[in-house]
Amino acid sequence: MFYDEVEAEVTLVLDLIPLLLVDILYQEVKLTAVQDTVTFFSHRQPFGQGLSHVSTMHNLPPAARGDAADPVYTRVYMQKSVSLLGRTVQLSMLLLPQVIQKLKYDIDIVIRRFEASPVTHILDLQLGIQLLSNAHLILAGLFPGLDDFGMLFREVNEDLSLAAYRNRICMHALQ
Repeated sequence: MFYDEVEAEVTLVLDLIPLLLVDILYQEVKLTAVQDTVTFFSHRQPFGQGLSHVSTMHNLPPAARGDAADPVYTRVYMQKSVSLLGRTVQLSMLLLPQVIQKLKYDIDIVIRRFEASPVTHILDLQLGIQLLSNAHLILAGLFPGLDDFGMLFREVNEDLSLAAYRNRICMHALQ
């Protein structure tokens, strides 16, 4: 009986750890994407002389970039499998569906904000999509099985056909 309770607690811990890791990882990746985008726009040259290049280091996780303030948990999600409480857990298999779900949710939030505002807020939509696209690029370096951003975006935008303009953004823009 005592063994069953311990096993139930271990199972609960193994269910909660990926949720916590995904939250930490996703917030860190979004922050990195925002910082890269702000760096990109702050280094713009005036009068259309072109844009300076942003560091390509953003495709690497903080542990690989060599950040001084690198927390220990960033090394955990880079491993394929982790031995935890006597069990071997494949973190990438557990984290990938939750990362996709968080990306879809954020894309939906960006589109809903656009739908709730006048069409003149199209630049806010563009910036939100660009930030999430940058976050997707970083996540794709960590999770090779991550779906294409365009496919995720079309699914959330309800873009059913290439020929039809009956998706959420076009319908709001045409109203």
